Amino acid sequence: MAHVHLRLPDGLIAEAKEAGISIARVTEEAILQALSGSRIEPAEVKGFEPRPLDDTDRYREGYALGEDWAATRATMHERDEIAALRAVRWHSFPLDQHTLGKALLEAGEPADSDGRMRLARGPFAEGIIDSVIEARPVR
Repeated sequence: MAHVHLRLPDGLIAEAKEAGISIARVTEEAILQALSGSRIEPAEVKGFEPRPLDDTDRYREGYALGEDWAATRATMHERDEIAALRAVRWHSFPLDQHTLGKALLEAGEPADSDGRMRLARGPFAEGIIDSVIEARPVR
């Protein structure tokens, strides 16, 4: 059986466990229903809020930028710094002396009002982080 990693909103897994709902069973049923042509309406799933399409687009943009940056400009230290963001709580990561900051500026991403580059947490940053993690060589 294949293993799949899912991203779910904070607290949803805890709520499901408290309610005695099996995430694996619900996921399998949803996939089977989708394959058969039926559809679960979002209102039927407690706590489900559809993710705006622009989040997915921003994730993909971040992934593409991060993939290119990791392959062409990043130092191993810089890649390690960005990959480490996956495991910690953060809101904004300063990029003043970072080649990722330069890559973001060149891609048209705006600097802060004070002219500093920061990677703000969100779908774009998540895409960058995921691509960097996948690009990192196994040590």
